[in-house]
Amino acid sequence: MRLPVLTALVCVGGVWSGSWAQVCDISVIGEAAYGVGSAKASVSGDVLCLAATYERLLLVYDVSDPTDPRLMSSVPSNGYTWYVEIRGTLAYVGQGGDLKVFDLSDPADPIEVHVEPGVGGSELRISASGTFACTRSSAGRLRIFDLADPSHPAYVSNVFISSNYGVALSGQYAYVSYRSGMTSNIRILDLTDLSAPVVVENARVQRRGTLDIEGELLALRADGYLQLYDLSDPLDPELLGSIDHMHQSGSVTLSGSVAYITSPGAGVRAIDISDPTNPVEVGTTSAFELAGRVAVDGAVAYTGADGRVWSLDLSIPMACVRADFADPAGALDYSDVLGFVAAFAAEEAAADLAEPAGVFDLADVSAFLGAFDECDTCNPYAVVPEGGRYLYRPEGVGGYAPVTAALAAVGLPLIVVRRDRRGA
Repeated sequence: MRLPVLTALVCVGGVWSGSWAQVCDISVIGEAAYGVGSAKASVSGDVLCLAATYERLLLVYDVSDPTDPRLMSSVPSNGYTWYVEIRGTLAYVGQGGDLKVFDLSDPADPIEVHVEPGVGGSELRISASGTFACTRSSAGRLRIFDLADPSHPAYVSNVFISSNYGVALSGQYAYVSYRSGMTSNIRILDLTDLSAPVVVENARVQRRGTLDIEGELLALRADGYLQLYDLSDPLDPELLGSIDHMHQSGSVTLSGSVAYITSPGAGVRAIDISDPTNPVEVGTTSAFELAGRVAVDGAVAYTGADGRVWSLDLSIPMACVRADFADPAGALDYSDVLGFVAAFAAEEAAADLAEPAGVFDLADVSAFLGAFDECDTCNPYAVVPEGGRYLYRPEGVGGYAPVTAALAAVGLPLIVVRRDRRGA
């Protein structure tokens, strides 16, 4: 049964970092040195792998404690180590131009179980179904592999696509970003028959660059922009929104309602894409410069940058997204409280923040308050106890306005919870 209850906000002493949007710090919670340069990351459970390109190493870490990543093993190569992707106990690694497969059943002793020579490329994507994979090379080859036996990828076909910059997979389709002359395009291939890929569309787009896909959303990271495309029609990507000032190059990783991008000189940046028509930056870290592709595991992300593996706490930017219920996007203020109240009262899906799904109760209210509270490091509003109530005070504005009076205007019964930052 739905409980028509609300609590007052408990967010004290926030810091405003901008005029229309707030950008929270992505905290570094762990690090360890491995050498020089950037490295692409892949994580599965307590095992993190880094492809340390210029060190020519596959590095395997124990991240059961993300604050203390511990190197368990390393595998050298005669050539650059371009990428790594973990699936189950297998790691697919691009080393020295080859596609190699390692068994990580014992992460302290990776065992090479298969090599496909000369077809590794510089980027690998594995289908969500796990039945096929593609590698991309800057020389223009998209190579396709059958993963009927996951430990022994079988190279079955290739397609030449010159000036290609990125590849992503969705269903039976491969999406390849490339440039033809002065025109940027996404070539869409149907891989239903892996041995005979068919080009089904060349979609004209505004930019070219690295790609990622989650659900029906395609992200294109290029030329200082992050652009978001709707793939509800997989053969007709439709531009939904974009955000600029993202520096010139880097990678993009989609995870839920957040896109994590890397930028030279700007570390990792978190972009709220819950409304893909209006992406908003909500988090950043400048602890390092050029980072490799980010791997996300819940509220922790990993990357290799400046010769070190970094563990990043994503909880604050994720909280900012969960608590952002009103315009202006990216700015948490009291209108977001009222936005949540209205959504909660109408039993809208956006306010269903806690289990059980479909039930609107105190757990959802607590989840909203927790998110708003956790994001207080970039919140310009203060809530202070006075006379047994929490009161609302925008910074720089004299006087107080009772939170309960503002919420009561919505017409819901209220429960006012008293606590402060000391847990009282």
